[in-house]
Amino acid sequence: MKKGFTLIELLTVITLLGIISIIVMPKILEQFESKKTSADDISKQTIYIGAEEYIRSHDYLYDESVGYLCISLQTLVDNGNLVEPIIDVKTGTSISLSTKVELTYSDNQYKFEYNTLRCQNE
Repeated sequence: MKKGFTLIELLTVITLLGIISIIVMPKILEQFESKKTSADDISKQTIYIGAEEYIRSHDYLYDESVGYLCISLQTLVDNGNLVEPIIDVKTGTSISLSTKVELTYSDNQYKFEYNTLRCQNE
C-alpha cells in the first residue's frame, strides 16, 4: 500500500483553501483600512493639538472680524508645537510644511480643520 495523498485529495484541499481565502481576505483588508483611518485621525489630532497650543500662546493673531485664521505646519514646527516630519498615514509620505490648518472660533472654543480649500487659496 502506498503512502501519500492522491491528486484528488490535494486538489480538494487547495480548492477549500482558495474558498476560505476568498471569504476571509475582504475582512482582513477591511481591518487594515480601518487601522489606517485610525492612524490618520491620530495624525490630524496631533496637528490640531499643536495648532491649539500655538494659538493659545499667540492669541493676538486671531482676528474675529475675518472669522478664521490659517496657520501653516511650518509655523507650528518652527515654534516647537509639532515635530517634523509629519507623515500622511494613507500615502506614507511626508506632509508638506506649507499645508495649513484653518482655525475658527465659536461657542468659546477653537475649532480646527486640516487642509481646507479656504487656506489653500491664501
